[in-house]
Amino acid sequence: MKVPLNDDQLKENLKEQIHFLNKSSKSYDDGEYIEAKRLAVHLRILLYDKPRIPSLLKQLKNPNIKFWNSSYVTDERFCRPMFSLLLLSKNANDEPIYEPILDRNLSKNPPSKIDFETWWNQIVIKDNSGEHKFSRKDVVLNVAQTDGGAHVDPFLNLKYYTLNQKKIH
Repeated sequence: MKVPLNDDQLKENLKEQIHFLNKSSKSYDDGEYIEAKRLAVHLRILLYDKPRIPSLLKQLKNPNIKFWNSSYVTDERFCRPMFSLLLLSKNANDEPIYEPILDRNLSKNPPSKIDFETWWNQIVIKDNSGEHKFSRKDVVLNVAQTDGGAHVDPFLNLKYYTLNQKKIH
């Protein structure tokens, strides 16, 4: 037998998820780039509707919430992949990492608010060839569900694997 959570219990869960996001964001900002995987897990909890389990935000009955559209088009000559304000690059050991893009000119392209479905499914990252494109949903679910966030899958989606293995400029 399962017992439904009441609104106060759901709100407490929301506070906890926001706390986790803030804590992981601080660690990430301090250079702990692997926190991107933990961030993906908490974003999945908040945003992803599984077939029989609605996201936490949906359980809180707030379907019309607007999301900040922080993605932007980069100059393709520089082959800079994009994910909101994160850049997938390589560290000194040639391992993929997610780094913040801090040189964005907000006065020329200020963020706007958009509906969740548009925000979640918007293409926000591509590989250097432009062949593989990813939405926020693609990135969050690949990282959280297959690449070590909450689960390590012995087989990664080829498109996602290729992105992580390509030499990023």
